[in-house]
Amino acid sequence: MRKRILLGSIAAMGLTGFAGQALAAEGLSYTYVEAGYVRTDVDSPNIDGDGFGLRGSLAVTDMVHVFATFSDQDLDGVDLESYEVGAGLNWPLQSNLDLVGTLSYVRQEIGRYDDDGFALGLGLRGRIGERFEAQGGLRHVNFDDRSDETSGVLSGRYFLTDTFALSAEVEFSDDFTTFMIGGRLNFAL
Repeated sequence: MRKRILLGSIAAMGLTGFAGQALAAEGLSYTYVEAGYVRTDVDSPNIDGDGFGLRGSLAVTDMVHVFATFSDQDLDGVDLESYEVGAGLNWPLQSNLDLVGTLSYVRQEIGRYDDDGFALGLGLRGRIGERFEAQGGLRHVNFDDRSDETSGVLSGRYFLTDTFALSAEVEFSDDFTTFMIGGRLNFAL
């Protein structure tokens, strides 16, 4: 059922993009919605699972954006829900290359256990040619009840239209690897 909802959401975003309902700005857009399939592999204990993820971002100014993410996964029979809300600063280094810093509140619910904390992120986001966008950086999460996590994040997007892109991302650390593939719809405000 989740996969049907996810595929329907991605298809609807793609149709909206092809219809030209949203117009992407020159350069990098920080106003978008994204949906995708998520898979996580945890090293210790050795468990894995999958589900779906949703993201959204809104450019408040040319250099400030707010964002939210949600994912729902089944890890070997245990539900994992992750929430994140935060703000970011995107500092242009060149016309199609930004230095991006983020600060966010993170909450995870794993079965009957939950934990929250704060995350800091720093990375680069840039457009390579007309159709491809790449992003990479580091992320550090300080949880209240468990050890801190530092991970690397790499993502890419291939734009089928000016507004709709296929997306892929991997986040990796010593303890886990998470993949997300899906679609993103950019908006210009």
